[in-house]
Amino acid sequence: MTREWKPGDVAVGRIAKYEGRFVFRGEYDGWDELDGTEGGWDGTFIADLRPLVVIDPEDREQVERLVKTYNNGEVETEWVDAMQAALRSLIAPPKPPEPTGDWAVVADANGDRWLKDGSGGTHPWVGVCTGEWVPYAEIAAVRILSEGIDQ
Repeated sequence: MTREWKPGDVAVGRIAKYEGRFVFRGEYDGWDELDGTEGGWDGTFIADLRPLVVIDPEDREQVERLVKTYNNGEVETEWVDAMQAALRSLIAPPKPPEPTGDWAVVADANGDRWLKDGSGGTHPWVGVCTGEWVPYAEIAAVRILSEGIDQ
C-alpha cells in the first residue's frame, strides 16, 4: 500500500545507517530532517519511511480525541486529565538558557557538573570530573547551580 503524504506530515525513516525524523514539505520540496541539518530529501532516498503521530499534551481537544478513540467513544474528564498527565510525563524538561556569567555551574542529566570558564572561547564549558571542553549546546543541562559572576 502506498501512502499519500501531505505537507506537514511527520515520519521516521532511514538514510543509509542514520535513522531520523522527517517532515514532508510538499511534492516538490521533499522531506526535511526535523533537527534542521538537511533538507529537500526525495522520498526515494529515505528507507522504511513510516508516519508518526504528533499529539500536543497541552491541546485538550487532541488528548480527548485520543481517549475517545481508545475507549470506543467513551470520554470522562478524569480519563482526559490522566492521559494529559501521562503524555506530559514523556516530555523531557526544557533545557535552561545558558548562564551568561563567568564561572557559572550547571548540572547535566547524569548529575555531572560543568563549569563555564571566564575566557569565553568557542568551547567555554569544562566537565568538572571529565576535563572535557564543550560548547553549552552539547551539555544536557537540566539545572543551573550558579549563574556565575558578571564583570
